[in-house]
Amino acid sequence: MKFYNRFPDRALAGMAELTLEQIGAYNLIIDLLYSRDGVVPDDDALVARMLHLDLRLWRRVKMELMTAGKVRITAAGMLSANGVDEGRLLAQVRSMSSRHAANVRWENYRKARQIKDPSMPAKNATKIKIYNTETLTNSEAPATIVDEGENFGAIEQPSTKSFGSGELEAIVRAKRWAD
Repeated sequence: MKFYNRFPDRALAGMAELTLEQIGAYNLIIDLLYSRDGVVPDDDALVARMLHLDLRLWRRVKMELMTAGKVRITAAGMLSANGVDEGRLLAQVRSMSSRHAANVRWENYRKARQIKDPSMPAKNATKIKIYNTETLTNSEAPATIVDEGENFGAIEQPSTKSFGSGELEAIVRAKRWAD
């Protein structure tokens, strides 16, 4: 395991009666248990080597930690410490839950990619209302393309209305603005 939750308040309260030497060894054994997924055999020479401690020092500190109820030997002959088994179990449950959520997310993504329905609109499709002017009377007929504020940047067709004065109409035709 590369990471485990550590609760400093609980750790400090639990180690309050230990000496500095015992606290150091206890923290090292907890880290060792997490890094080896709880598989640390009760072999004093091996554990002392893993913790970079003298064998005599490890044996003495181990007995002190066992007397304080911080470290114990399981029926399978493995070392265990307070809270390590529960912490590993919670980490495994979270890992399985996260793995399942990721698998579901990728399966839904694969399914969405397989859908090739032409009736689905494109992401950037605009809504343009087009009226059939042949079915409406002249008083009811709106412009061919109606922008009701929902089509930002939509192109409207030029109006076919007259420009009022003949002079303005001549200028518009000369500039070819209303062809």
